[in-house]
Amino acid sequence: MKKVALVFVLAVFVHSLVLAWLAVRYLRDQQFILERQQSLLYQGVADAKAKEVQDALAEYQHSFTLQVARLLGKRNPMDIAGSFDDLLRKDWPLAHVGFTVSLAGEIKAPSLYSRAEARKFLDDNGRFLANRESVDVYLNQKQVLANANTANYANAQPQSSTFAQADAQNDTNRQTVLSKSQMRNVFPQQAASSSQRFDPAEQAQQPISKTSAAPAEFRQLIGEDSEGALARFVDNKLNVLFWYRPPGDPQLVFGAQVALSRLVEGLSALVRQVEPALREEICVAMLDDTAKPVALSHPGFHATWKRPFVATEIGETLPHWEVAVYLLNPAKLTQSAHTLKLTLGLLIGVLLLAIGVGSWLIVADLSRQLRLARQKTDFVSNVSHELKTPLTSIRMFSELLAEGRVTDRAKQRSYLGIITAETARLTSLINNVLDFARIERGEKKYNFQKCDLVSVVRETAETYRQHLEANG
Repeated sequence: MKKVALVFVLAVFVHSLVLAWLAVRYLRDQQFILERQQSLLYQGVADAKAKEVQDALAEYQHSFTLQVARLLGKRNPMDIAGSFDDLLRKDWPLAHVGFTVSLAGEIKAPSLYSRAEARKFLDDNGRFLANRESVDVYLNQKQVLANANTANYANAQPQSSTFAQADAQNDTNRQTVLSKSQMRNVFPQQAASSSQRFDPAEQAQQPISKTSAAPAEFRQLIGEDSEGALARFVDNKLNVLFWYRPPGDPQLVFGAQVALSRLVEGLSALVRQVEPALREEICVAMLDDTAKPVALSHPGFHATWKRPFVATEIGETLPHWEVAVYLLNPAKLTQSAHTLKLTLGLLIGVLLLAIGVGSWLIVADLSRQLRLARQKTDFVSNVSHELKTPLTSIRMFSELLAEGRVTDRAKQRSYLGIITAETARLTSLINNVLDFARIERGEKKYNFQKCDLVSVVRETAETYRQHLEANG
């Protein structure tokens, strides 16, 4: 029994306890696992929306290029350089100010004597466009370095000593155009939960923005490209500039400052398109560089805008703008985690109960089988003893008769009667043993009859008469 119990404990019970312990540990991580799964799902939504916005910005830039090419037609670019601002605003709704500048630094449009928006544009960007100062601009860093290394400054003829000095400085520094790391304006909750779990020391660190500003001049940025976009902040306000250099006159650059309000209006439709399956769970927002919402998938929704669940930066064209995802019901995620933990906990409890009950049933069955084995052993011992008694009597009286030691005819008949009775008793015992075997196989049939109890007692007494008389 001890060996069987030891084998059972080692083979079944210990493994069951180990699995139960692992299951309990798994339960403790359910909320984190569920949040991780949800964050991956919603991060995919944010990434997809950011990609859609980037694609839309690329389309707007391409539409600007097509518009400039249409305005130029077969005309000489110099013919429309001075009036480009008015022509562009008339035909391209996204234009806030149109400008024309030569690579030599001469600004041909807009005029200082035109409308107030144009004068403000020249105050903010005139020196930058004229290549007289370097400003922090947002552009793909590889493109900045490539343009800095490949720009053909020899083709341009500087018109002032100031430009010549700037040109020489660019030649010496074109390998050291370094980006300035900046912090993101939002702190996604999922990033915070991850840092809390894996590295508490980094919990207070705000994530680094993937967009960074690099100091450069306008001509340095253009390099050998024919079109592009750049962004810069002037008085903490974002300026997005599209530019295009026509192949007919590569010394002229036509550009436009994009009207952000109209640009956002066009991008809002993308933000409002959320999959129906997720529309009741999340709100998608486009945040500007101050972490204020400029477009929402659920108008009227309010949240702590700097703490979205997940967020993705749009890119260099709209630096520090983000597509953020907020939970409409933040408690729902915790409730789902608790429900899942409760369900799994109950399942583990039922499994442990089943293991316990099964173990008890196995132990009980082992005990019963061992008890039955002992009973069979005792039964065989008792049967052997019972069989020995009539055999002894038969042997004793048959030997007396066989050796002729009993000459009295009455005693001979008595001894023969005893031998006959003991033989019948032995037959009855053997039949009883066979009946037990039939009972185990379920084959025993009973035939109940009335009997005389006095005769049964008399037969029993007669069976033991010789033993009783021999012992007085």
